[in-house]
Amino acid sequence: MNQGQIPLGEAVDEQLESMGIQPADLDYVLLTHLDCDHANGLRAVKITREDGKYVLLFSDGGYATKSWKEMITSGVSLDKEMQRKSLQWIREQSMDANCIESLATHDTDIKPHVIEL
Repeated sequence: MNQGQIPLGEAVDEQLESMGIQPADLDYVLLTHLDCDHANGLRAVKITREDGKYVLLFSDGGYATKSWKEMITSGVSLDKEMQRKSLQWIREQSMDANCIESLATHDTDIKPHVIEL
């Protein structure tokens, strides 16, 4: 599987630093999905709000709320065990009391709405 190689200076924390931005300066991080080219730098920009609240957007990590509630993985996967672990993480984060909302971008039951943090 393609693991992706990021040239020196192009990792998310390095790019932020080159712009004079520290991870602590960020209010939010939007993660589109869990592919390595999107998620590998997440720890470098982890954000903790004072109240600990967050919204989880998990895109292709599961196709709907039902995915994490019932632990239903998609039919396509190179590594089903890792897919299940990712979905378990989404489930745990979604059930956390600090999670304001957990949204799968493919969930047809989700209607457009405003989330205020």
